[in-house]
Amino acid sequence: MRQFLAAFTALALFFSIASATEFSEYSYLIPSDVFLDSAKPLVAGSSCAAFDGADVQLARGSVAEEKDFTQSLNAASTAKERLALASGSAKIQKAVSPLGIPDVGYRLQSWLCFSYAVEALRAASLSCDLGLAVVDERLADLEKATGSGYSGAATGVMAEAAEARQSIADGKSSSEGFAYSFLAAARTANASWSSFSSTPSAPAFVAALNAFVSSKSLLREEMLLAKKCRDALDSLQAERDSLAAEAERALSLAEFKQKQLDSQKLFLITGTEVALAGSAVSSAESAEGSLDFYEAVQEASELLGQGRELQSEANSLSSSKRTGYLGNAVLMLREASSTAGSAASKLEWVDSESAGVEAALRNAVLSRQNEANRLISSKMAANPLAAGNAQALLDAEMRDFVQALPRTRGERTAFYARELTRLQEIVEQASSSSSVDAIKDRVRADANDLNQLMESAEDDGVDSSFARERLARVSAALEGIPSTEGSSTALYYLQDELNAARDDVVASALEQYGYLEGDWPRLLESADFLSSSDRRKVAEYERFFAGGSLDVEAAAGKLGEIRDFVDRALADVDARAPSILKQEFERTGVANVSLGTVPLDDDSKGLAEIVLRNDLSLSYDGAVEVALPQLALLEKAAYVMVLNKSAELGVSGGKLFVKGIKAGGEYRALVEFGGVFCRTSVVRESTVWATESAAEKKIVVDFECDADATVYLEKNVGCRVAKAFGEKGVSASASGETVSATAEAAQGNNSVELHYWIANPIQVERSVSSSSDEVVLEYSLHSLVSLDNAVVSLAEELSCASPPQDGGVSVFSDLKQKHWIAGSAVALEFSGDLAAGETKTARVSIKCVSQAAPSPLTEYGENFSSTEEQAVPELEPVVPTIASDLSEKRALLEEYSSARDAAEAALTSFEKAFSVGEGLKKKKTSAEESGLLAKKRVETALKALDGVWAGSQENQSVLGTYSLNYLRARLQDLDDARQAVESAVDSARETASQAISIAEARQTQFGSQQTAGGVDAAKKDFENGMFLSAWLRAQAASGALQGPAGVSSQTGLASAGNNFWLLGVAGLGLIAALAWVFWGRGGKELKEL
Repeated sequence: MRQFLAAFTALALFFSIASATEFSEYSYLIPSDVFLDSAKPLVAGSSCAAFDGADVQLARGSVAEEKDFTQSLNAASTAKERLALASGSAKIQKAVSPLGIPDVGYRLQSWLCFSYAVEALRAASLSCDLGLAVVDERLADLEKATGSGYSGAATGVMAEAAEARQSIADGKSSSEGFAYSFLAAARTANASWSSFSSTPSAPAFVAALNAFVSSKSLLREEMLLAKKCRDALDSLQAERDSLAAEAERALSLAEFKQKQLDSQKLFLITGTEVALAGSAVSSAESAEGSLDFYEAVQEASELLGQGRELQSEANSLSSSKRTGYLGNAVLMLREASSTAGSAASKLEWVDSESAGVEAALRNAVLSRQNEANRLISSKMAANPLAAGNAQALLDAEMRDFVQALPRTRGERTAFYARELTRLQEIVEQASSSSSVDAIKDRVRADANDLNQLMESAEDDGVDSSFARERLARVSAALEGIPSTEGSSTALYYLQDELNAARDDVVASALEQYGYLEGDWPRLLESADFLSSSDRRKVAEYERFFAGGSLDVEAAAGKLGEIRDFVDRALADVDARAPSILKQEFERTGVANVSLGTVPLDDDSKGLAEIVLRNDLSLSYDGAVEVALPQLALLEKAAYVMVLNKSAELGVSGGKLFVKGIKAGGEYRALVEFGGVFCRTSVVRESTVWATESAAEKKIVVDFECDADATVYLEKNVGCRVAKAFGEKGVSASASGETVSATAEAAQGNNSVELHYWIANPIQVERSVSSSSDEVVLEYSLHSLVSLDNAVVSLAEELSCASPPQDGGVSVFSDLKQKHWIAGSAVALEFSGDLAAGETKTARVSIKCVSQAAPSPLTEYGENFSSTEEQAVPELEPVVPTIASDLSEKRALLEEYSSARDAAEAALTSFEKAFSVGEGLKKKKTSAEESGLLAKKRVETALKALDGVWAGSQENQSVLGTYSLNYLRARLQDLDDARQAVESAVDSARETASQAISIAEARQTQFGSQQTAGGVDAAKKDFENGMFLSAWLRAQAASGALQGPAGVSSQTGLASAGNNFWLLGVAGLGLIAALAWVFWGRGGKELKEL
């Protein structure tokens, strides 16, 4: 123990420096299976008293906790069962030898109870090892989910685990908890194994079992820490989900506000409009730093793009399960929400300030309209002509003002700015003088304006020759009109001529440029897809298309420039439409791919539901190719079949094609695909541990998947599997010779680790031969599967005149071997690698002056040849012939005649009791197993006594060569074995009777005429003494007549393969009977036997 503690401290110091990251790295502190195997030599003379009544209350947890620890709890239950068997052996040891004398029976029970204790501690150790793996997996999941930079509840649990690891590394813990329980379990386990170097300690084993798997144990601490990890992970997931919803809400609200402002065409509000708004917006110079509303919206749009990118990265990270998939995602989502808040603040500022500019200009227009009305009214009497003309212009302006109200904020603001200029001209006209010279000056000014208009129009290629002729006539006439009061009529006529000429110029310009009135709205709809410089051009030219009509007079001189810009911009939009729509579809497109469970290296099917929406104000008649990353899997599919789709949408492999795209259009498709999506890369098999009675093997499968999927795999291992379990989230099961597993796999390379247990992987056949001074044991070890470093442990109890010596044992085998001497017993251990189907042999020679043949201490079972003949050395002591002895010997032989008849009758009943009728399949039962052992003893005794009886019939002097005690012992053996055979038959009879009673009761309650035949057949077999056959038929009938409760019968004839604990109980009963025989016979007869 001191050596262990020294090693414990040294290694703990090393690992404290190495900073272990997994609790499993410290499992070396708890003995391994190899160490447990080496603790299996025969134990002789040790007290099992501490096992008597010993029990362990297993650690329990919630349903979720126990689900995670299913394998650990199964192993813990095995430990509890093995402790119960050790307790049973302790009771038998106490009954066999109340005084604790280490005779054969006492030593046999010592071997049994400590064997069970070793198995219990192995199972308990395995339970905690499996639990450590679960804890490490949960911690790894939590660490992977958390990543770096995050701080919260999850990091608190990881800090607690790190502290526990450090305490284990230091080899000390000041308070109860995980580290304290781990160190306590390690110390008690090592104390148990260390006791084998002197006197095996039953109390140490009981303490170790409680330290491992009781309600206050390492297993319970493992369950608690795993629960903390799971709760922290759930909390982190909830925080991520909450932040995801918060970020989506913030981004969506900001994007909605941006879309509203985009629709208002704020790029039309330039510095001119802001300047005209004057003091109304003088306070708008805020932290935003600019009154360029369009630029501010663009900045907000960039912020929203960054927020969406962060959100997308967070969502991608969360779904990918990469490192930090929750913690780092939380940080990204926090930043996304903050970015959305900044964008929303900027957009609110734009909304508020642009509305202020619009309101200021609108109020200025209304104020100017009122001013013009008052002025015109005051001038109407003094200058009715000028006032009338001004009133007509004001009425037209007010009609335009009303028509402008439904337009966007940008358009209204730009319109208000232009109206202020028009109203100023109206006010000036209303204020003008009414004299003929003033009218003449105004006509002359209009003629000059018309001339400038024509020159500008001609620069744009407009034909104004007709208008120029009119202008020449007006100019000539104007010079001939006198400045008298009666000339006003002629002047107004010339004014009308100028207006007509002006209309001619406008008509000619519209004939050439009028199509721009249709193209301009298209350009406005496509403004979002224009460059920044082009959008500024649109804002500049917007004033020429007020009210939807081209203002030729205002645009003259720039018409060609406007035409060239509009044609080029629309051509550019048309050219970029496919890429714009492609980006939009790929950004917003949805493809829900469902793959289901994917069999490894086999075909599987999936469905893809595709939705594409065009939320842009952009249409395109051609075809656009769209590649969604979610559909990459379809490129690797063996086939793709479209089940349903929109007419405009085409599907080819993983590519989509949309033709005839309309603004606001939606396009859907439902696609089925199939192929091999997960393929095996490498399969590695190895042996974890192996003995003759059980083995654990490991399979590691490396494979590659084309997408995230739930993967199913199975493998035939070549022999029947008792149990299978997976590592790190792998769900495994076994059926017959096949191991199967289901695991979550990510796109790319994956690895699955499976473990499975095999019962009786090595078939052991044994034969014995002996001479007067030597016993030779020959073993044949046949492996059903490939095993690495398998260990076969055997023990032989010898009846030698003196105990065998270590130097008198010779072992010949091509396997590694060890042997021990313990009193009159020899323990053997063979180890090495065995290939599947390989047979290894071993020959053991033991120097021994025989009293009786050796008997195997290992449980009887399929590992031993059923045809094995136990050699019974014939003892022929030369004794004086005494008349009284001869008389007693003859009397014994006369008793033998009747005893032989009874034995043969018992054998006949046994054969009939365990035979099966037509149509039934033979089942191996515990009752028959014990009966076969007794049957062999009967046959051995008959063989020995038949020789004596036959020889004495020919020559009475033969009796003189056999001792009286020898004959008495042989007869007693025969009687005991016969009774054991009859006991097996009686057990079968009672069991069959109970099964028939149950079947009859179910027939009465649930049966019909059709089901009555099965019960009748069972009763008939019972009457004929075929009890196994009767039991099988009754069981079948009961199965067909299951009532609502589904009651099942567990009886003494339970299958040995499925009810190992019944075999154990039967075996203990048989051992108890043997021990009673040995104990009751007396020391003298026992020694001679």
